[in-house]
Amino acid sequence: MHTMVFKIPRAVIRSGFFRVVGGCLLLGICLLLISPQAQADFTILSGQNAGSQTLFASGTGTIQSGGTVSTNSMFQYGIRLNGSQARVINHGTISAGVSALDSIYLGAGATGSQISNHGTIVNTTTTGYGIFSTANDVTLYNNGSIVMDVASDSAITMSGLRNILILGPQSDIQGVVHFQGAGGILQYETDISFPAEGGGFAVLGRTPPLPQIIGTYTTQVTGQMPTLMVKDSVIVSNAGQSLAVTPDIFVSTNQSVTQSTQHTANILDQRQQVAFLGKNHTIHSGTQYAADGASLNDMSPAASGWGIFEKSVAWVEGFAAFKERPAYNASAYQTAKSRGIVAGLDLPENMHGYRTGYYAGTFDGDLTLGKTGFRKIDTSGFLSGGYISKNWGAYQFIGHLMGGAADHDSERRVNQNLAMASYRSYFTAPSVTAMRTITTPDITWVPSVTVRYQGQITESYTERGSSANQTVSETYNQTLTGRLQLDAYLQDIYFSHGFLSPSFRIGLEGQTALGEESVLLNVLNTNVLLDTESEKTVDALFGINLVYDTGTPLSFYVDGEMSIGLKQPDLSDNVGGTARIGMKWLF
Repeated sequence: MHTMVFKIPRAVIRSGFFRVVGGCLLLGICLLLISPQAQADFTILSGQNAGSQTLFASGTGTIQSGGTVSTNSMFQYGIRLNGSQARVINHGTISAGVSALDSIYLGAGATGSQISNHGTIVNTTTTGYGIFSTANDVTLYNNGSIVMDVASDSAITMSGLRNILILGPQSDIQGVVHFQGAGGILQYETDISFPAEGGGFAVLGRTPPLPQIIGTYTTQVTGQMPTLMVKDSVIVSNAGQSLAVTPDIFVSTNQSVTQSTQHTANILDQRQQVAFLGKNHTIHSGTQYAADGASLNDMSPAASGWGIFEKSVAWVEGFAAFKERPAYNASAYQTAKSRGIVAGLDLPENMHGYRTGYYAGTFDGDLTLGKTGFRKIDTSGFLSGGYISKNWGAYQFIGHLMGGAADHDSERRVNQNLAMASYRSYFTAPSVTAMRTITTPDITWVPSVTVRYQGQITESYTERGSSANQTVSETYNQTLTGRLQLDAYLQDIYFSHGFLSPSFRIGLEGQTALGEESVLLNVLNTNVLLDTESEKTVDALFGINLVYDTGTPLSFYVDGEMSIGLKQPDLSDNVGGTARIGMKWLF
């Protein structure tokens, strides 16, 4: 037996009769509510079946169904509303078949009523409709299915005035929609969302498939805005699509190039520092090496402390670097990796005490933005440069100029698609370094300060591969870096075939952007200007350098450095590291 549950407070049942057709319990006139103040609340629970439901009251009432409401009887409706301000909330199935009429019928008295369908409305009659309304100011919300036996049949017909049909993201209407009255409105409900981390997702509003629509109506796009917004985010909507554009898509996208140029510059500074110490006889090499039984004439020119300036030095170094940052303000979490190889030539000191050198190298790297990797950029490029240095007493000054170009391949997640782009950038990076020596019996201290500028021009590009591709205009990034460093050179350690020169260093490095960092892009045929202000960083540095001289023109060295960000709330998730290995040959 089928069970039907009614909750009818303050209602008077005037008349009614029961019939059983095909094993289904039907209610002929069902319930007649004569009090305008009465409230009817019909609840059909999940798994329960009920016959047709009729709400005649002129007051408010609600029919809520999670089960099945059906009728096969002649001239019957699945649900009939005659009272104003009535509501139907369906999460189950409402059906009308055989000789019945409409699945849901709203009479002229159902002004201001609302129907919210999250389940299924089915009509298999030959003359009926899925939903038929003659009332005014009715709101129909469909986020489920309305299915007709023939697709050309009327799924929804609204003959009243100022009726609204809202299509949710999961709406599926198989049949025709008729707006027969004036003032009709069709709304698309978009689904705009953000990941919990914020972070640059381009999230499209899902436009439901549209049925055939006949009549006069206006179209509106609505949607729930995300509750979590990244600073300076912009929501763009056009042609039924909505897009969340956030500035952290572009924050620090030059980091792979910046990282590679910084570590190449550090290579040069470290080499000059060693040369500076050799010039001032502060590396204990020649006499102590000879005291261990070796002949001074058998040692390399470098071991004497002077040969490095009397001969040219060819050298080659490889480096690898890693740095990660947690999300902070408008900047996304990022991991930057880079590696490269650099070869150079140090020329002998000229008669005026100037030393010069030249180098060239290649590098590649990858940058990942967001902990879920919403954007990845692979970078490869080349660089070259030169330097000039001179000693004034206990001080040394170095001028350094570097330049180069890089190719970038970008992938950005847009829902289930990848927006891809290829573009090129060009950069220059001049720097100035000053250092001096402070000698003690066991340690030589070398404090230094470096100021480095980097300018990078990134070409414009247009993405491909998604329904929300962006065209990004040419951008120019400027970065200023300052580095305070203190090196401690220890006594050399001698072996039978060479000696090892160890040193340690600590320091601080700060980085900030210069000028405006706005990005102009076009997406969904809309121009958007984003403020991409980068975070100012301050890192603590710890490093070690080991040079092994073989007693021949050949020597080897390794170098390692760790950095920890001091401005971040979570220091454990904010680290960097560099490893370098190299060799040099005097000729």
